[in-house]
Amino acid sequence: MPGATCPCRATLELQAALARGNGCRLNGGMENPLLTLITLPSWGVQSLDCEDPTLSFYAGFFYLPARTVSVETALLHRLIHEARAATLRAYAPFSGFRVGAAVLMADDPARRVITGANVENSSYSLTQCAERTALQTAAAAGHRRLRYLAVSCAATTPGTPLRQRSLCGSCRQVLREFADDETLVLLDRGTVEPSADVFDVERLLPHGFRFER
Repeated sequence: MPGATCPCRATLELQAALARGNGCRLNGGMENPLLTLITLPSWGVQSLDCEDPTLSFYAGFFYLPARTVSVETALLHRLIHEARAATLRAYAPFSGFRVGAAVLMADDPARRVITGANVENSSYSLTQCAERTALQTAAAAGHRRLRYLAVSCAATTPGTPLRQRSLCGSCRQVLREFADDETLVLLDRGTVEPSADVFDVERLLPHGFRFER
């Protein structure tokens, strides 16, 4: 698989790249560019088949080529701040694990940031994740296309493993319903200045289900 990395896990920590080409995560310590170029590296995982024509296929692996997208740095920092603030409104009396999410919908001309927090329930299975709270609030307002989703866990500190602050499987599927190729997900790293690990939907949920009539 020329030029590709083949991690054995289903998600991986993606690196952001500055406009000047240095590889790094999205980080508030940058030289304050108006736009940041985020590079999503090539990505592969073992698979028995690959029916998606947008994916290249190599000897038992499907392969996502690297891609670069430009984003507004100030907006991404704002989304992380909003997600952090939303953790304070979480209802988590059982786990104490407070999560906040902030979304911006591509089809919202006002470019409003809609937030959500996790809401636990005595019947544990009825607990609602922060990501779904924010996305479903946006959908109930009539929006259907997700541009950005930022997620923050109150317990996150610098160095917290990605697996302890990433989306659960259910949230990835709900995300897929409203996502497209331009959707980006930001996972707060818990640093003083805003920083995040950045994903697109294909790297979060390869072969995600979508019902088509």
